[in-house]
Parts: sequence; C-alpha cells; structure tokens
Amino acid sequence: EHMTDEEYEHKGVFTLAVDSQIKYYKTWDHAKVLSYAVYWGIAYLFLSVLGSRFVTVFLSWLIETTQNLHISLVTGIIVAVGMVLFLLPPIPGIPIYLAGGIVLVNVGRDYFGVYASIVYACFVSLIIKLLG
Repeated sequence: EHMTDEEYEHKGVFTLAVDSQIKYYKTWDHAKVLSYAVYWGIAYLFLSVLGSRFVTVFLSWLIETTQNLHISLVTGIIVAVGMVLFLLPPIPGIPIYLAGGIVLVNVGRDYFGVYASIVYACFVSLIIKLLG
C-alpha cells in the first residue's frame, strides 16, 4: 500500500498509528486501570488456589465413593467429571488423569485384570481429553 501524505510528512520515532495510540493511552486514568489489574490478579490467585484445593479434595472424595461401583458407572462418572473440570480454565489436566487412573484401574482390575484396566484407563483419559 501507499502512504498517505499525512503519514509521509509525519516526523517522529513512531508511526502515525502508534502516536495516536500513545496519545489515547495518556488520556486513561492510570490509577484506576492499575487498581483493576490488581483486583483481577487477586481474584485469579484466589480462584486458582481455591480451585486447585477444591479439586484435590473433590477427586479424593470421588475415588473413595466410586471404588465399589460397576466399571461402566465409574467410567461414566469419570468422563462426566473430567469434562466439567476440563471446562474450568484454572484446573490442570493432571489431577483428572490421576483420579481416572486410580479409580478406573482399581475398579477395572476386578473386571479386566490389572494390565487391561491400565490400558482401559489410558483410553478413557484419551477420550476425555479429545472430547474436552
């Protein structure tokens, strides 16, 4: 593209577009912007820490609760819980995979044996990841 006469005659370190953005930035109430940034940071830290602690407690309870259920019901529960947790941005995937591996291998070894239940848990975790 060709430069306009205004852009061609512009003198300065930055382009005309950057200069207009800097002028707009100088009109902001910087104290208010930084206050909101601090509030958002506190909220993120609070939700991140609270979320990770809650997930750990919840998945521990889930492991305890599902250990005596049928494998198909446990698989459905793990898939449903995994899908919900994957939709929450502060929750990492590791606890979901860990809980699925513990629960599905523990319940599945009575139905499939240990090695087949490990493969089954990996397959279910892959399905959860692909769906989430």
